[in-house]
Amino acid sequence: MKNQYVGDINDFKKYGILRAIVDATGWRISVGWMLTPDDGGTDGQKTDYLSQPSRFRERDEALFDRLHRIVRNESIRSTKGVAKSGIIRNAYFFEKTVPDDRRQRSLWLDELARSSNACDMVFLDPDNGLEIKSKRKGHKDSSKYVFWDELSTLWKFGHSLLVYQHFPRVKRERFLTDTIRRFEQMLPGAGVTAFRTPNVAFFLATQPGKDDEHLAIREQISKRWHPMVREFRLVRIR
Repeated sequence: MKNQYVGDINDFKKYGILRAIVDATGWRISVGWMLTPDDGGTDGQKTDYLSQPSRFRERDEALFDRLHRIVRNESIRSTKGVAKSGIIRNAYFFEKTVPDDRRQRSLWLDELARSSNACDMVFLDPDNGLEIKSKRKGHKDSSKYVFWDELSTLWKFGHSLLVYQHFPRVKRERFLTDTIRRFEQMLPGAGVTAFRTPNVAFFLATQPGKDDEHLAIREQISKRWHPMVREFRLVRIR
C-alpha cells in the first residue's frame, strides 16, 4: 500500500469489503497497510468513479462520501487520513513501513502480530499481493509482497485473514483456483473464498469454527457489492 493509492477505485472496493465484514460479524480488524514509499508514478489516479455517484454511491453511501472528501483534500490523502476518518469502525491500524531487509522484516511481522492480539482478523494490503518466485524475501522490493510463512504465523495466532492481490498476467480462473488451494494447504482448517474485481482479488481465510461468520461475510458482500465484486469458490465434487 502506498499513500498515493488512497481513495482510488480499488481502495473504494477494499474499504467496502472491510466494512461489510465488520457489519456481518462485529469483528475487530487489524489493518496491516504494508506501507511502502510513494514512487511518483501514476498508480492511484483511478478516481473517476467519484464523479459518477449515480453508479457507485449506492454501494456504500457513507464510504463514497468520505472518500470523496479525502481525495479532494490532498492534505489528508493518506492512510492516516483514512484511519482518522472512521471509514472502518472497530479497526486497529498498523502504520509501520514494510522493510526489504529480511531481519527488519521479521521484527515488523512480530510487531504486527503482537499489536493485533485483540483482533479477530488481520487484513494485509501489499502493493502487489502474494509472494512470487522471482522476488525472494530480503531482496529489493520484496516489501511489495506478503509471504506465505507470514500468513502462517498470523494464522497460528488465531487470526482470520483477508489479503489484497493484484491479478498477475495469467489466466484468472486458474490463478484463483490454485491460490485458494494454496491457502487451504498452508492454513489448516481454513474456510477460503476469493472476491474478484476487474483488476484485484481479495482472499478471505476464516479460522476453523467460523463457518457462520464466513457465510455471513459472503452474503453481506454479495448483497452490497455484486456485480462489482464477485465471489469465487472452488466447486467440490463429492
